[in-house]
Amino acid sequence: MLFHYPYSEVKGMVERLASLCSHKIIGSFALRTPLNSMWMEIGQRFFHQKNRMTNLYMLSYDQIEQVLYRAGFRMSRTHRVKKLFYDSFVFEAVRR
Repeated sequence: MLFHYPYSEVKGMVERLASLCSHKIIGSFALRTPLNSMWMEIGQRFFHQKNRMTNLYMLSYDQIEQVLYRAGFRMSRTHRVKKLFYDSFVFEAVRR
């Protein structure tokens, strides 16, 4: 689950994970879309409570696909999970 890591850290994490996996990687990430970015801004601005706030980093499909490709994997199956405010992407990547 890549929800709580900025892209700069995700690259290294996926590369390390790929080096340990022989066949497939299954993961998920928060999908960056204009609507999700707007919801995030509203939440941070109007409902910010430091003791309840977790870091959420949204990533684009292309960013994850590129990192996986550079690590020797390709997306094989994907599924978008979207329910009201929740919007994420689940993927399976297999070695090329």
